[in-house]
Amino acid sequence: MVEVNGLNIAATVSCLVVRELDNHDDTIIKLSTFCQPSNREKQPATSDLTANMENIDRSHHPFTVIVAGAGIGGLSSAIALARRGLKVTVLEGKAELNEFGASISIDPHAVRILKSFGLETLFCRCIAQDEFNEIRDGASNKLLGRLMANHANTSDILFGEQKWSIHRADYQQVLAEAAQQLGTKILFNAEVVKVDIDVRTVHLSDGRALSADLIVGADGLRSAVRASIREIAGIDLVPWNEQAYRCSVDKNKIKDNPNLAWLLDNNTAQVWSMPGKYVLGWPLPPNKSYDVVACVLRDCDVPLGHWGVKADTNSFRGDFEDACLEVRELLASIGPCVQWRLAELPPLSTCRSVDGSVVLLGDAWHAMLPHSGSGGSSAIEDGAVLGECVAWASESNRPLSDATKAYEHLRKTRVERMQRASHEGVGFLSASGDFRTLRDGLLAQQMEADNVEFAKSEEVRRAQPLPAADMNAPFPSPPYLQWLYGYDGIGEARKYLAGL
Repeated sequence: MVEVNGLNIAATVSCLVVRELDNHDDTIIKLSTFCQPSNREKQPATSDLTANMENIDRSHHPFTVIVAGAGIGGLSSAIALARRGLKVTVLEGKAELNEFGASISIDPHAVRILKSFGLETLFCRCIAQDEFNEIRDGASNKLLGRLMANHANTSDILFGEQKWSIHRADYQQVLAEAAQQLGTKILFNAEVVKVDIDVRTVHLSDGRALSADLIVGADGLRSAVRASIREIAGIDLVPWNEQAYRCSVDKNKIKDNPNLAWLLDNNTAQVWSMPGKYVLGWPLPPNKSYDVVACVLRDCDVPLGHWGVKADTNSFRGDFEDACLEVRELLASIGPCVQWRLAELPPLSTCRSVDGSVVLLGDAWHAMLPHSGSGGSSAIEDGAVLGECVAWASESNRPLSDATKAYEHLRKTRVERMQRASHEGVGFLSASGDFRTLRDGLLAQQMEADNVEFAKSEEVRRAQPLPAADMNAPFPSPPYLQWLYGYDGIGEARKYLAGL
């Protein structure tokens, strides 16, 4: 049965996929350098960042916090903590902010948090609001189906917020500026190599040592903070036989190519699917290059957890010699190309030290495959919920161990479900054989059902009942997406903490 206003067909596909698998300087970042206003109409602004800080009781000394890692999760936690009056220092091993990677989705549950932080105005300079993702046959360029995002306000109707996309570098820059406006210090050339939990001290590669009440490990897959927590210190990354490439194309080259100019005609991301491989493309705002990621299912010798290893562009293009003209010409126009190997962490027994003074978030805790697109948004949730828990402990004179225990309780089940969902998405884009034929037929049916749905007025669509949220439903079924995207991380944290 096809379910409009949802994705029952995609859920059927995902279930089949699972079955098939079973067989030193404190630097102020200037946002204007990175995110120039686009020609896209700006959304209404929420309250100013500093005006949106929570009212807090400052009659006692707040906890001090060190965050290892200035990535998406680390900066989210810094904002969440600083806006509640806590003293935060972020340690970044690189000499400057330099988030590697391609475009990334900011899903509705993360958009909800960023707006609550008062960041909508800053983000609207840098985001794109894609109408949908078009899924195409990589050999013929035939449109197979569409995964809806903001077309006809679908995301807002279903989940209460829009879905954004942004380049990772811009994402990091916006968060860094916001954190610094709230008083957070960001120290560069400050690579954490070890944590002495007993004395709550981080040791840096240059010999410096810094101490704080709470140490947050947001230092990614190869986390030094995680390696300092005895109970999980020996956990290794799990490699995945998928090699990814990232590159970009100057939009002027696309505009001047009659076979490619259509890529910039509407706000849509592209997926070209082929057996054992696929290509993704994002338009991003007008002032940005067209972003491209390609993946090939195979073993490779790229070191685990290392991003941005230079790739041979000719060899990379050779992987797609059998692709359609549009894909070949797009890849012929790329600039320098980098590569990495996909990897994940298994579910960990804990995310915190026994005494609760050291805690993990994001990839350092629950690195997942990108096939369900939840990694970045889950890190935003982690940071926001951690901020609520630590502020609650600080303001109610509770020990930090209570805060990190509450954080783990709120997050562990949810992020582990997201990790499992990332496996449920494997094979969808690189499908082959009979499964590919079935997938293509179901996508076509879903597209027809969506067209019927969009013929209704928005008033009628908003009046329709939403699917019940169900974390155990298959990805990406309507009940699962309602559980994922409709979630209010801050609201749920406050509700839980109020009962303790």
